[in-house]
Amino acid sequence: MIAVQTEPELPAHAVKGCCAKFYASDAARLLLGDSFHPGGKRLTERLGQALHLGPADRVLDVACGDGQAALVLAKQFGCSVVGIDYSADNIRRATQAARAAGLDRRVVFCCGDGEALPLAAGSFSGVVCECAFCTFPDKHTGAREMRRILAPGGRLGLSDVTLERPLPPELQSLAAWVLCIADARPADDYRTILAGAGFAEFAHSDHSWALRETVAAV
Repeated sequence: MIAVQTEPELPAHAVKGCCAKFYASDAARLLLGDSFHPGGKRLTERLGQALHLGPADRVLDVACGDGQAALVLAKQFGCSVVGIDYSADNIRRATQAARAAGLDRRVVFCCGDGEALPLAAGSFSGVVCECAFCTFPDKHTGAREMRRILAPGGRLGLSDVTLERPLPPELQSLAAWVLCIADARPADDYRTILAGAGFAEFAHSDHSWALRETVAAV
């Protein structure tokens, strides 16, 4: 298999800003509903179960959007969660949602770049990143940053779009922009990137049904 990476036509900050602006928009909510990633709450819960999260864990949600996944993790597993997102509008909405849910003591949100996390090394026992890693212009740096902030024995849960063959016609226009999958990679590429950042003992499961549901909704 040959994987070809193309450089984005826009600068990295513009690529990040484009996706962040869309996912903070009313159009995103109209098209995607309460959850901005395929599988919604169901896959977030599956991710938390796979990471064996519990009340003793401190979890970072990278590219947290409007905070729905972070709230699900805190409710279902009792862990404390920090959500970080490139969009100030998303952080404002997420903070309001945490307050309304009575979870603002266990779930906090801040603006930041997934490729330059403003957080101390070794300060989290878990990291989740749902349907966002494929949008990182520099995935190697993003993976190293997620590894850096994990304490020894920490776990990463990555839920994302993988691309094993050319995009089908229904994903070549509007849906491709909505789902931000222009730089999605084969699963083996993600594994290689994560291994290069120091991650090991990988487990992988296929939830293609979630993407099909999202595409149909869009």
